[in-house]
This record gives sequence, structure tokens and C-alpha cells, in this order.
Amino acid sequence: MSLERIWPTKENLLNYLKDYPEHQLRYDLISNHVSGLHCADVSCGVGYGSYLIGQSAKSVKGFDISEEALEHANKHFTDKNVSFNHLKELKN
Repeated sequence: MSLERIWPTKENLLNYLKDYPEHQLRYDLISNHVSGLHCADVSCGVGYGSYLIGQSAKSVKGFDISEEALEHANKHFTDKNVSFNHLKELKN
């Protein structure tokens, strides 16, 4: 498990957001603009942001290059309108 990421789950997400209120503010802000829309979350990491956006968006597709992060996202943050996909790294 990479130490550069945080690894919340649905069960401890609210406690995590209390410790890092700036993260909650980001998703509160975007949620006001995506109500009822289909959204993409590029560089979604472990997926908690996609999950939060999905509470107001019609659907969210999260994308990341880290298979480890996506495994966590699929295990903990997939929802009826939230899914996660591997994004291949672009080479020049």
C-alpha cells in the first residue's frame, strides 16, 4: 500500500473528512455544479471523491493509472452510479 495516498473507506470517510476539511470543501463545491450530470473524475485515486461527487451527479466514472488505488476504489467506493476504470499512461 503506497504511503503517498490516503486509504479511507465508506466506514471511516466522515472521520477522515473531519481531519481534512479542505477535502470536504472541494467536493461540496463541485457537487453544487454537477447535480444530475454524467461526470468523469480523472486521477480519482482511491475513489472517495468520485463517491462523494456521485451523491449528486447522475453518474461518475473515475479513472486512474494506479491499479492499486483502483483496486481500493472498486472495493470500497463503487456505487450504483459510480464506477472505476484503469487509464493507461500516455507515452510521448
